[in-house]
Amino acid sequence: MHEDNEFDRYGRTLLWIFEHILHTTLLSLLSLSSDYARRDRAKKLSATVRFITGQLIMFISIYYAPLYLALGRPHIITVISLSYLLFHFFDNNKKTF
Repeated sequence: MHEDNEFDRYGRTLLWIFEHILHTTLLSLLSLSSDYARRDRAKKLSATVRFITGQLIMFISIYYAPLYLALGRPHIITVISLSYLLFHFFDNNKKTF
C-alpha cells in the first residue's frame, strides 16, 4: 500500500499553484518588460495600468467567486459605472462662471 508523505500531499498542490498561476504571471511580466522599453511615457503608464487591472480582475475572479458572481449581475455594473461617471463629472466640473 502506498504511504502518503507531506511532500506528496502538499508538494503537488504547491507545484500546481506555481505551474498554473505564477508561471503565467511571470510570462506576462516578461512580455510587458520587452514592450515597456519601446514606448513613450504615456503608453508605458497605460500598459502598466492595464496589466495591473487585468491581474486584479483575474485574481478576483479566481479567488473571490461570491464577489465575482455578485458583480456579474446585469444591473450592478450599470449602477456602479453610472455612479462613478456622475461623481467624476461633478468632481471635475470646476468651471467658474
